[in-house]
Amino acid sequence: LVVVIAILAVLATIAVPRLLKRSRESQIAATVRDLQMAYDTLQRYHIEHGSWPADTQHKNFPPELKGYFNEKFFTEKNSAGGWYDWNNGFGAQAAIALWMQPADLEFFRAIDRRLDDGNLSTGNVRKQDSKTLNYIIVP
Repeated sequence: LVVVIAILAVLATIAVPRLLKRSRESQIAATVRDLQMAYDTLQRYHIEHGSWPADTQHKNFPPELKGYFNEKFFTEKNSAGGWYDWNNGFGAQAAIALWMQPADLEFFRAIDRRLDDGNLSTGNVRKQDSKTLNYIIVP
């Protein structure tokens, strides 16, 4: 019995870090997918209406986007534990933001590497402030 418990303990020390890494990779992939979908949907909104929706605070649904997004996209936590936010004039003319408290800079960098240039200070994916990552549609 002691040998079986020891073997299970060794297997657990090997398996748990791998599972955590896979979970992290899944969160990154889901966030990238969400941001790409939001980018495309907001571009479509702009083409159809000739303007961008009014700015909103995080956790609030932009009413103009009814029919384009499920309200939960903006009002409930995402798989990474943050919220998506529509930014019109905050750091860019048009951007979809990921708001996290506390911010996870390594997570932000991983998103930037997948969507942009890997540098949070340049390109279309930028750290806006200590809690916000902007995926810029129009600078």
